[in-house]
Amino acid sequence: MFICIGILFIISSWFFFKTTYRAFVYQPDKGLNLRSRIIWLFSICYILPIIVGEILASQYLIELKSYLLANEAQKNYKRLSEIDSGFSRYVTSKLIEYRNINKDLTANVENKDYIIDKLKQMCYDSVIDSAHLISSDSTLLLTSTLVSSEVRRYKDKSPKEKQEIYESWFNRGAILTQIHRNYLYNNENAIYFPDDSQKTEAHKAFTKVFSSTSSSAMDYYNQSNNISTQRVKSKSSLIVGAVLESHSLGLFRSAKTNIGRFTQLEAIREKLLAYLDVIPGPSGEAWYSYVTLTNLDCLERMYLDEIFHDIKIRNSRINRVFSDEDIRAISAHPFATCFPTINEYQIFASTLKQSENDSKTFTHEMTLNGEKCYVSVLRGSYLRQYLLLKIIRVKEINEIYKKQVNTVILIFIIIMVMGLALARIMTKTMIIPISDSINGVKAFGNKNYDYRIKVRSSNELGIISQSFNETASKLEKLDINKEINKYLNFDKELRCGSYFVHTANTNLNLVPSDMFECLPLKAGTYALLSATVSGNDTESAHILAMLKTAFITLMPYYTNNPELMMAKLDKLFEPYKKSQHIINCFIGLLDPTNDVVLCSNAGQPYPLLYDTKRKASETINLPSTSLGLGSKSDTSYGKHEISLRNKIMVLYTHGAIDTTNNNGEELGKDNLIKIVNQNLNNDGVNYSEAILKEINDYSVNLPWKEDITIITIRNRF
Repeated sequence: MFICIGILFIISSWFFFKTTYRAFVYQPDKGLNLRSRIIWLFSICYILPIIVGEILASQYLIELKSYLLANEAQKNYKRLSEIDSGFSRYVTSKLIEYRNINKDLTANVENKDYIIDKLKQMCYDSVIDSAHLISSDSTLLLTSTLVSSEVRRYKDKSPKEKQEIYESWFNRGAILTQIHRNYLYNNENAIYFPDDSQKTEAHKAFTKVFSSTSSSAMDYYNQSNNISTQRVKSKSSLIVGAVLESHSLGLFRSAKTNIGRFTQLEAIREKLLAYLDVIPGPSGEAWYSYVTLTNLDCLERMYLDEIFHDIKIRNSRINRVFSDEDIRAISAHPFATCFPTINEYQIFASTLKQSENDSKTFTHEMTLNGEKCYVSVLRGSYLRQYLLLKIIRVKEINEIYKKQVNTVILIFIIIMVMGLALARIMTKTMIIPISDSINGVKAFGNKNYDYRIKVRSSNELGIISQSFNETASKLEKLDINKEINKYLNFDKELRCGSYFVHTANTNLNLVPSDMFECLPLKAGTYALLSATVSGNDTESAHILAMLKTAFITLMPYYTNNPELMMAKLDKLFEPYKKSQHIINCFIGLLDPTNDVVLCSNAGQPYPLLYDTKRKASETINLPSTSLGLGSKSDTSYGKHEISLRNKIMVLYTHGAIDTTNNNGEELGKDNLIKIVNQNLNNDGVNYSEAILKEINDYSVNLPWKEDITIITIRNRF
């Protein structure tokens, strides 16, 4: 895009300079006159803001992609934070749910079996990891296995899915025992509620701690409700309480007084939420106390499961459906579930590794499914075991970037168009009239009193132009230039046997630089000479005079060999090569009887041959060099025979193709051929004058750079 902006800028600037400076205020010297100062001042006022704007825009576009990525990352972090903070509300809703369960158990307090079955069902449904129930007499009524519900909840999965789950545990470094395999593959043999012989030492220790804590909680409950009834404690429970007091002191302090609330417990690589509550009897005293343990992973999994699978709950949790978003949740915990698929862990293993040493949030680039993406990562403040990811594809950032770039380009285009419009207005109102006046003054200096300035307005500049034209008209009547040119220039129409030779000429200065001569020879042939000498000074006129004299004197001796005549002239004018004047010459021998021209060329432009039947022109290639330019003994000029049967030959000088229009564009040979083709179809006219008029119209009457001579040779029959 930067390249496109640069190209547009260069094209616009070039167009501006071309239309204002080269066409209207071009001058050989580079002096800073009034008009050039106006041009350059306006150019600076136009270009400098564009350059500064382009630099600033380029810097903006360079930093834009980084800004877009940073901005998108901030949006992603905010989005993920909404999901993360939603978990705290989810935990609160679970607490309310547990309290409602306790109300249900209280309503059925006299039905011990109902209470036990209710707690068991919660374990079977993997809602909690384990449950423990004791009575007011410290009798342990229920205790469940300590295996995480995240291990037990896959009983209804297919064998293939179970194998995939097992491999994910293994890949995340889980310590897999036979118990884990039994719960995963042999649900019917799994033991949820073991007896004393089936309990591990760790299970027995946890049972003692929870039993002691529950007993203390019931005492605290009775005291808080001013119930003086003394609970009956077994001797063994008192011993257990004394032995375990030192080990469970922290748990007693938090849990026994935290009835009806969650207490967070820390274990090795685990975070548990313990819910302790008391079920009062009909008289209000504590009858039962129970403790449920739920691994934080279990709650996080249930929360994420609702978000990723239940739209209604998802809407209520985070107030937005992210069907158009790519959000993932991954965890390195051995038994945690990754979302939306369990294989997310493998896909984002590098992200998990990077998060170990990185800040809470970071964004990095990676390839997903063969497509480059930016992954924004949030380590949750509430979802402790998960990393939340939001993925945006690189092409989406690029689309946003392209829109911004297109906006910048559009602004630049508008500015450039406005600048060019102002340039055109300024050119027409100020620069062109000033340029017209300067060209008129130059024409006066060259004694060209035919020149007129175009009156473009009625303001001060228009008044100057009108006054100039009036002065030129008065001087034209006193001009002797016409008389001099009439004496020096050649006839406009010559008859050479059955052929007409039409000529047309315009001179830049008083002294012409072009010459034409027609010399009758024996046997009814005619010698034609067209010559040009650079410069319009006295020396060039002297050279033209010498060339004409030499041609008239020597040509009768070379009636059939124009190339030998050209070689002779080359030797004669070799001493003048140091004068810095370039001598171009064309010699032709016209034979009207045989309709041919024998010719030789020395630097003149290649003639045109117009076919009257095909109505088209072609160039006659006559390669050569100018006269007297470093001639050597082996220099030779070619002899060419050109048939004029049904043809019209057109000779012209360099000034014809070098003339320019108001855009500074040269006429060139191709445009000259078009003009020739358009003007050689009418009989009874001076073809040369018609062609010269078309050239003059092309140049919009601007002053000539060089003299122009047009010669046409045609059969009158």
